[in-house]
Amino acid sequence: MTPRESISIIENMINLTKGSVRENAWYFYFFGVLVIICSLLNLMFMRMGIPEGGIVWGLMAIGGVIAGIRGYRLGKSGKASTHIDKLYGYIWLAFGLSFIVIFIGLAKLSDAGMYLINPITFALAAGATFLSGQLMKFNPFVFGGLAMFAIAIVQLFVGPQAQLLLNVLAVSIGYLLPAYLLSKS
Repeated sequence: MTPRESISIIENMINLTKGSVRENAWYFYFFGVLVIICSLLNLMFMRMGIPEGGIVWGLMAIGGVIAGIRGYRLGKSGKASTHIDKLYGYIWLAFGLSFIVIFIGLAKLSDAGMYLINPITFALAAGATFLSGQLMKFNPFVFGGLAMFAIAIVQLFVGPQAQLLLNVLAVSIGYLLPAYLLSKS
């Protein structure tokens, strides 16, 4: 193999990784907007005195199925995936599985336990976002993850309505802004 052929292979791998990283912006947009919709609907129902308003969070499960189908189809599209693509997927799979276990555990605790769901969810999402930013070598996600950690701490000390507003802030800083910057880079 000539030096030129080696450089060509390396350039192709770099371009492949850049393309797959930009595709990840869709997931951050999708879940960011979904969290904002669920948070604001839940807040609206709370203010209207509708105690079953939390049911809107079922949209997240539907969103998870949609994202899973999209990821499956992209995987089957014949595009090569890198080791980093797989690692990235495992990070978010671990987040999802951890969330499910914690959600079930908190639901068993009663209403008081459910007030911990926002800070715990954002602490988990912050870790996955931070690690994703490190893998992508994209600092806006690293800083977004750190901001989400800080917001999760604040959520521990405020009521449920304030938590829902902080959800909007967290995904705006941690998901939407970095995803926008990623898609423009």
